Amino acid sequence: MQRIIRRTLIALLSILCLLILGIWGLGPYVAKDALTKYFAEHNADFSAESLSINPFTSEINGRGVKVTTTRGLELKFEALQVSAQLTPLFENTVVVDKVTLDGLQLNIAQEQKGWRVAGVLFPTGTEESPPPAQESAGEDWTISLPSIQLRNCTLNISRLPPADAADQAPLQDEIRLFSLNLKNIKGKGAEWNGFADVMTQVNGADIVLATEFRVGPDKFVQWLDISSLKARMQQFAHYLPADLRDSNASLDLNAEIVVDWRNGALTLTTTTKKLDISQVDVKLKDMTIESDITSIDLNPLQISIAPDGEPEVAFNGKVHSGKTRINDSAGRYILAGWDKLDLTPVSFSMDETLNVKVDQISSQNLVLSRSALDNEELPPLLQAGTLFVSNVEASDKRAFIEMVELSDIRSNVHLDKERNLITLAPMSANAPAEEASQTPQADAQAAAEAPSADDAPKSSPFNLVINQISVKGDSLLSFTDEGVKPPFQQDIRINSLVAESLTTENPAQAFHITMDAQTDQYSKIQSDTRIWPFAPKLSLDTRTNIAEINLPPVSPYLSDALGYDINNGQFDMNLAMTIDEGRISGDTKIMLRGMDLGADKSADAIQQGGAIPLNVALGMLKDGNGNVELAMPLSGDVDSPSFGWSGFVALIAQKAIFEAASGYLIKTFVPYANVVTVVKFAGEQALKVRIEPLPYQAGQSDVGPEQQAFVNEFRQLLLDKEDMQVKTCPIASPAELNYPPDTKALTVEQLKTLKQLAEERGQKFKAKVLEGGKIASSRILLCNPEVEKDGDGKGRIEFEI
Repeated sequence: MQRIIRRTLIALLSILCLLILGIWGLGPYVAKDALTKYFAEHNADFSAESLSINPFTSEINGRGVKVTTTRGLELKFEALQVSAQLTPLFENTVVVDKVTLDGLQLNIAQEQKGWRVAGVLFPTGTEESPPPAQESAGEDWTISLPSIQLRNCTLNISRLPPADAADQAPLQDEIRLFSLNLKNIKGKGAEWNGFADVMTQVNGADIVLATEFRVGPDKFVQWLDISSLKARMQQFAHYLPADLRDSNASLDLNAEIVVDWRNGALTLTTTTKKLDISQVDVKLKDMTIESDITSIDLNPLQISIAPDGEPEVAFNGKVHSGKTRINDSAGRYILAGWDKLDLTPVSFSMDETLNVKVDQISSQNLVLSRSALDNEELPPLLQAGTLFVSNVEASDKRAFIEMVELSDIRSNVHLDKERNLITLAPMSANAPAEEASQTPQADAQAAAEAPSADDAPKSSPFNLVINQISVKGDSLLSFTDEGVKPPFQQDIRINSLVAESLTTENPAQAFHITMDAQTDQYSKIQSDTRIWPFAPKLSLDTRTNIAEINLPPVSPYLSDALGYDINNGQFDMNLAMTIDEGRISGDTKIMLRGMDLGADKSADAIQQGGAIPLNVALGMLKDGNGNVELAMPLSGDVDSPSFGWSGFVALIAQKAIFEAASGYLIKTFVPYANVVTVVKFAGEQALKVRIEPLPYQAGQSDVGPEQQAFVNEFRQLLLDKEDMQVKTCPIASPAELNYPPDTKALTVEQLKTLKQLAEERGQKFKAKVLEGGKIASSRILLCNPEVEKDGDGKGRIEFEI
């Protein structure tokens, strides 16, 4: 019996050995034959350099595996190694010690009937698969994968285009796995955990990351450490909306992300170590955005989504943007731009309400609205050297700003002949106008169907509070109006501007504005105004002083009303006015210094009804220095104001005994004989003190040595005669610059050059005389620069006392 048992065991052992040897020896051939037949059924060819199954070591190896079809290579890998343990199977445990795959190349393509993977079509349809057979309940298996390694693998994925773009080529994606390491993957039933690190390239975008995950019933937690993610929009253009597919931007990200899903509630937390968006060229419908660099630091960003609830978002961080321009869609206009913009720090939260807080916003070289005409680029509507905003808080009901500070601003308000603001860039050069209703009946029906004001839901008002707005530094407002003849151009230099307490929350709070400005070196504009902009009726209180404003530049606005051009003169005003709920009270004092009118512009110079011509009336109001001083009480309602006239100063022209005055006048000005002469005219019934013209060399604008003696004596004359005012009229001649002698033949640019030369002469002469500070600038009145009508004349400055 023992011999029979021994022989039986030897036979069984021999059979088992033969079976194992058979599997070892014949397994590769059987597997290769089965795979060849399987792929042949799908019109694909299978080949392999080697396949081996080692039952002793529980290993499967494959080399040089290829699957090809008429479309080309569908699957390829250089080496595959799978190593497992058999004994844990008796304990309901699957342990795969190692999986290594090198050089995988796999094609995945979407077709109308389904997905083709490695040349094999897997159909997709709506047919319901039969329910799986009920399995007897038992203990869940434990699966352990200590190590899975993929190296140098490429996945080519082709998808069908969207239904609305069926004529387009299939959408292509390429995933290159330089290395993928899955470690300690372990699971039992619904409980899984593991770790992975990957170095990959998706459509050319480089990604290096590590991740750890835990999965359980109603729970999923994943940690992502993105060491590097570098991508460009164009690499994923086919995933973007059609109007963004021509855009581009580069992304450089280094961040940590935690995804936590529990019982249907999702929380995503992100901490960015680096988020740079550079080389931005985004094309939208009405604008394009170009930016060199935008850096965002979010620490942290948290997004929470409750089941059937609205998402909640919160983050802290800071934002930096450099060299950014927002242009119109045609690329002709700059809507906004800056060299540098920083938001530090930023706090944002959105749950049931929206809350934003920014401690500081600063920018450099901010530009708003730079337009163009034809090929000529216009100056910007607003340009600020620096912008500083502090303590910004905003919610869905209120916005609060502690301070807005602008410095070194340049504002250009340019009106064309139709009074359009051409320095305001349009949003879109080809924006279509809104279409009108097709029929009046349609309008009536729409009005009938619209809810009444009583039925409309009432929403709480949105309030804005700005504590202070200030303008500092070298700031200039340039105003140009081509709608008058000649075109008006005036620069206003803002020395300081402070506006305080702008609020919609309290209509009783006054908005306080103080300003100090000037139109040239000697003018002054000072204003202290309080206005209640949100009161039911207009209310304000202002104290405004204006001094030494030249009148000739504003002549185009007044000439039609007056009937005369203004040749010379200065304007002073002292205004004290209060408007209390529409009722006006106050007074203003006006000084017209050295004002002279030009020729009568009316078609019929003869005044009807015996009316006194304005130039005659103005002459009657002038005092001995040629000034007119007026006081006007202000009263009435803003809709029908009343202006009274009183306090005319020196309405009676003084008369002197002519001969005595003649002798006195001549003796008085003898010490200044090189500058002043006394002229008798009109039958010796009038005397006129005349200052000799000051000649200039051709093209000369500075006061040179040849004019210095004249300047010295002229200055002494003004020092001695403290009440004397002198009109200074600079003139340039075409002969100075070898221009045509006939002024009608001069081009616009030539006339502009000559007037600029004359203006520089007047300004520099006035500045030279005022050196030392003992003479008031208001005593030298500058005329409009003129061009000599006699083309052979010489450049000079003429004077009138």
